[in-house]
Amino acid sequence: MKISQRIESIIINRIDWQNGNFRYFLGKRKIGSLEKYKETRNIYYLMAPAFGNIGDEAIVEASIHFLNDMYPGHTVIVIDFLETLQTLKEIRRILKKEDFFVLQGGGNIGTLYYHAEQMREFIIKKFPDVAILSMPQSMYFADTVNGAKKLNRCKKIYNAHPNLTLIAREKYTYKKMKQIFTNCKVIINPDIVFYLSKEINTSPDTVRGGIMTCLRTDKEDVLGDTRYDLIRALAEKHRDLIISDTCVPRNIPEEIRRNEVASLINQFRRFSLVITDRLHGMVLAALTDTPCLVMPSMDQKIIGTYEWIQDIDFIKFVDKNDVTHIINLVEEMLTSYYKTFDWSSFREKYFDNLRTRIEEPKR
Repeated sequence: MKISQRIESIIINRIDWQNGNFRYFLGKRKIGSLEKYKETRNIYYLMAPAFGNIGDEAIVEASIHFLNDMYPGHTVIVIDFLETLQTLKEIRRILKKEDFFVLQGGGNIGTLYYHAEQMREFIIKKFPDVAILSMPQSMYFADTVNGAKKLNRCKKIYNAHPNLTLIAREKYTYKKMKQIFTNCKVIINPDIVFYLSKEINTSPDTVRGGIMTCLRTDKEDVLGDTRYDLIRALAEKHRDLIISDTCVPRNIPEEIRRNEVASLINQFRRFSLVITDRLHGMVLAALTDTPCLVMPSMDQKIIGTYEWIQDIDFIKFVDKNDVTHIINLVEEMLTSYYKTFDWSSFREKYFDNLRTRIEEPKR
């Protein structure tokens, strides 16, 4: 997308933040843009982020790999988040009965990132005749009057769709989804980024050194001032400390997504230890056999995801934000020996039959 078009798209999305009707109306400008897919069987991957959260970009990459492997007769068409609503009219024009939608996974069902939730609800309402699959998600609705109101709206829209499949990525979300979305098919499976284990090769001879922190500074931060106390304490003991993050202050267009994800994976595999409170910080550490201390998040998504991999001895969950306790664990982990993890068995257990589970009749 040209820079001028992207700026226009950003402005339009902000103006039309609440309901999406203006963006959908502007879709007439997209007519013909997907003409080359008119005769193919298609999977429309919608809401793909282009902003600087590389963890979310890893979700897109892993999802594309999974869909290409499991649906070889389909073409996966990835539509940017900012362009999704504007492209729906063109999708409708060439839509075939064997086509279906896939919605971006992550942690944005609910009120935490409500602009994404509103877009998802718009798509589900507009296309009751299309099978829709939501990739592994965590759900969070604020425990407020407004949060309850938004949850009730979400419940009505999701349950009204006759062919909506939701994948929860941890048991806390799964339990809530089963209770709320009674007319939807709800299954549970680990975060889709674990599927990238198929693409990652880490040699036991990989040269490592230093500690990397990968800690939140956004609205999901629960460490607060403890983060600075921890970094100061680490810096006093370890001069090779690197402060990093899975987020970067720039957009990541589709053409460089794969390189950005690969670069972050390579960054993780260079360190002797990672300390993180980001879900995909933990996941990428696990995938690269990198020892990792994981701290809690504001919701249950980290502990829920950790439970899938709690048998990995080099990933340790810290249940309290105490600097002295964390420093002691750091010293212990830096001097310990760890076994590599059998990712082929993990994929066989959770991903090889996932298409079958998706397509099974609702129970």
